[in-house]
Amino acid sequence: RLDEKGGEVVVWAIHVTDPKKSVKKKKLLETYKEGDVVTGTVKQLTNFGAFFRLENGIDTLVHTSELSYARVSHPDEMLSEGEVKKLKIIEVNLDKLQWSPSSKKLMDDPFDNIDKYSVGKIYKCKIVKLAEFGFFAELEKNLICLCHSSELSHAKKNISSKKLFSVNQELDVMIKEIDKENKRVAISVKMCQENPYDTFAKTYKIDDIVEAKIVAKNEYALFVSTKDFKDIEIFIHSNNIAWKGNPDEELSKFKVNDSIKIKILEINKDDQKIRGGIREALGPDPIKFFEDKNV
Repeated sequence: RLDEKGGEVVVWAIHVTDPKKSVKKKKLLETYKEGDVVTGTVKQLTNFGAFFRLENGIDTLVHTSELSYARVSHPDEMLSEGEVKKLKIIEVNLDKLQWSPSSKKLMDDPFDNIDKYSVGKIYKCKIVKLAEFGFFAELEKNLICLCHSSELSHAKKNISSKKLFSVNQELDVMIKEIDKENKRVAISVKMCQENPYDTFAKTYKIDDIVEAKIVAKNEYALFVSTKDFKDIEIFIHSNNIAWKGNPDEELSKFKVNDSIKIKILEINKDDQKIRGGIREALGPDPIKFFEDKNV
């Protein structure tokens, strides 16, 4: 694009192929086929892979996904510049003058022995990476599995794995799913533990009056927990705070860490919800006094 008034020229840089160079490269590529093993020297590491220079002078890229069966965030975790490695050619495309080498195809595929693991059984694993959506763990060398954040805890919702675990920590997990086709294993931490909502339902029943402490509040409700179930938050709507008065005004009278008495109004183990009331712990609705009275 030419902008004579602004005195600007905009150009588009494209790769112009030297015909002689293309012919030479094609002849070199024709000497290789899928399955061949070559030797290369690491020339450069990037966040998407590693560039190797082969003995015949050809430069080639090994994508991060082809470096190892283990999860690799950056090639520098397993390679360094100047290092010599064996590579296996997994694809040759003469039309595009491209080929695809792999380092992991020379390693044992951990999924070859995946049948020794079973869904529903508990295994020991080691955490190799923490993420906001969960963590990655190693069941055995190069066999990586994912524990999603929804499988970290029964009671704690939307919590980061970084607040609960650390890299290299060993722990028990239950295999939730094995996807052989896509080579994925899903695991769960909470399935190895008793659901605290089941335990709560065994300990308390509806209409029990218990001591509780306010752990959080918002514009319409209080959240409280009992001394023996600190990870479970009991929901108290502002309408269940007092029999009289404005709910919003009554809600403002309470603050976090206040100790109160509540009555258990609902226990829903399936949805993992427990509802309570402060006014119900004080006694029945005063308006009921007039139920058998005449005008």
